[in-house]
Amino acid sequence: MDSYTVESTGERTEGTFALPADANRDSLSLEWVIAPKDGSSSTLSSFNNLMMQRHLAMAKTGGLTGLTAITAQATGYSNVNTENEIDLQIAENPEQTE
Repeated sequence: MDSYTVESTGERTEGTFALPADANRDSLSLEWVIAPKDGSSSTLSSFNNLMMQRHLAMAKTGGLTGLTAITAQATGYSNVNTENEIDLQIAENPEQTE
């Protein structure tokens, strides 16, 4: 990223930023952050507010919802319960899964 808009003033400012390595975990928020913004858009402010609310809701739960959140709270996330986690376990421990 080479420039940004100061939300409080609307001023466009230059700067260089590095994104964290795990930024791809929330692709919707990442896309929102790096997308060019049209300051004359009538929906920009509303969309930014919606994305911020969504981000804060995800941050509050760590991105976990439903049964996954209940399991994480009850077990300290010691149980594997999502398809991606099972696939990762198989890929990382082939000797245990053959």
